[in-house]
Amino acid sequence: MTLQPLTPGPRDPGRSFRAMGPGQWIFLASMVALDFAFGLVVKPLMHATGIGSVVKPEMLFPAMVLALTRLTLDRFGTATIYQTTWGCLALVLMPMAVLPGPLKLIPMAFQGLVVDAVYSGGRRLGHARVFAAAICASVAGGAMIALMRVAMGLPWAKATQVLFGVQFLIALAVHLAGAALALAVWRRVQGLQALELLRVRP
Repeated sequence: MTLQPLTPGPRDPGRSFRAMGPGQWIFLASMVALDFAFGLVVKPLMHATGIGSVVKPEMLFPAMVLALTRLTLDRFGTATIYQTTWGCLALVLMPMAVLPGPLKLIPMAFQGLVVDAVYSGGRRLGHARVFAAAICASVAGGAMIALMRVAMGLPWAKATQVLFGVQFLIALAVHLAGAALALAVWRRVQGLQALELLRVRP
């Protein structure tokens, strides 16, 4: 029997660790900008028609874009940076979005942190982690916003509880739909060479 030398085999480029480079940071910034620009155009239209006060179809696209960004840059912190950057843009251009002023940064960053935790901690779940992250983000983000609004003086009355409940169910449905759309797009584009050059794996 011949002993083989203990030399490492060839590395699998698909599983190698690659740090975020300029291309990845530009991609991340572009996706945040796309998300924010969409909101600037669509949200006023939704509110003008009255649709935005009942349902939130404008949330579908951002949920999909965030999921696609996190799948491409599969590194803890991606979603947190994404959401916090979006919040910083909103401070200037949409000061009353989510919560007034800098307060909006708290639930946005917290929601991003939850998304990162689910994606990074649930890699064994495969694509199911996209839906798990959507559920957890809806629960965490909705609960944080509700608590902060009550702390700011909104009375915890029956009408308020019903309102929060309806908003939570709508947000959950929209986030799940966004996750489904993101996976549908991901299955079509994940093999593209341009995307492979951008992808960052754990």
